[in-house]
Amino acid sequence: MKLKYNFVFQPLHTVTLAITVGEDAKAFPGIIQLNDTGAEIMQLFLGDMTVDGAVTRMMEEYDADEADIRNAVEGIVSMLEEKDLLE
Repeated sequence: MKLKYNFVFQPLHTVTLAITVGEDAKAFPGIIQLNDTGAEIMQLFLGDMTVDGAVTRMMEEYDADEADIRNAVEGIVSMLEEKDLLE
């Protein structure tokens, strides 16, 4: 699965904003506010990525329990699905 639209990610104080760019801004004119980890997970889906692949990538970067990482990834995927942002 991957994001339907092109996003740029802009850190702002304690959050990161995900904003569609170009023509995609017409299709999804909203802004998504994420914490740093959420933004990092969302960015993995700019390319074709599975949930398991995202979990593996995050485990390579963070010293955390696999269940906690999987919950975080699945939470972001669920939010993206609710907003119909995944192909």
